[in-house]
Amino acid sequence: MNALCTFLAAGLWLGLAPWATTLGPAAGAILLVALTVLLAVASSEEVSGVTVGCGALGGLCWGIAGCVCAPVAGALAFACALVGRTTRVNGARTRALHLGLAGVAGALGAALAAGGGSAVPEARAAAILLAATLATLPLFVPADCVQARRLERAARALPGAIGERVTQAAALVRLIHALGVAPRYRRQLQPPWRALRGLIDARVRLEQWARSPLTADRAACADLDRRVEAMLTVLADAHRAVEDARATTLGMDDRALRAAEWLRDSLVDAARALSEADAVGAPILVESARPPNHAPDPGDQPGTLILPRAT
Repeated sequence: MNALCTFLAAGLWLGLAPWATTLGPAAGAILLVALTVLLAVASSEEVSGVTVGCGALGGLCWGIAGCVCAPVAGALAFACALVGRTTRVNGARTRALHLGLAGVAGALGAALAAGGGSAVPEARAAAILLAATLATLPLFVPADCVQARRLERAARALPGAIGERVTQAAALVRLIHALGVAPRYRRQLQPPWRALRGLIDARVRLEQWARSPLTADRAACADLDRRVEAMLTVLADAHRAVEDARATTLGMDDRALRAAEWLRDSLVDAARALSEADAVGAPILVESARPPNHAPDPGDQPGTLILPRAT
């Protein structure tokens, strides 16, 4: 979904940004900023001050340098738009790679889009589609999960055992993000996760009140702590049950095993028949079990392999 949103946002940006300067200073600037902020939000999967600010800066870079050198302006705009996702990439070298890919994708995309500006509409559309595809290159660099980062920030604001439980929730989110969940289970588990995030946000606000001169009600904090722990336990058990059901389903499907056993028995019988054959040039009939769900061909003997012997 992230790649699809980035592809669509990049296509809009590459299709409309080169024409934004023809709308006048005010309207063109607003369009450029809106397009670049949309690309930043689509690539980073969150709306934050860093995302919006860097997206606006990318639109400003295109507005200043777009008429002078489109590849350079595109590289700067895309690099600024993907700063939000770059902050979630682990490792300095990997961050540099991610930012470099964003710049290269922006430069190539802007060059293709600008080069197809005077072409026929079909060629221009093909150039924009190719450029938008190139814009998804940085997404191949793995980045940390947005929800896990949010939960970790909340855990740092919470004391003691509840902070540790929220940190465990962040670890669970990372595990789910890495392993993936079937779409039908993902839709069913979204409401409980949304409720858990709401409880954690409420607990963080209460903790902020507790640190202020107006002390918060500790009973309410304890009640929220119990609810967060119970909800996290239920969600962990639910995801574990999903994985157990998936493993059980795969373990019960033994069609591939039966087919492999039939092939092994057939080859063993064929090798034995070849070693025991005396007549040169006569076909060798090998009795073998037919694989499951295999319809016999017309004229063949059921359960028989016909192997011609070389002279």
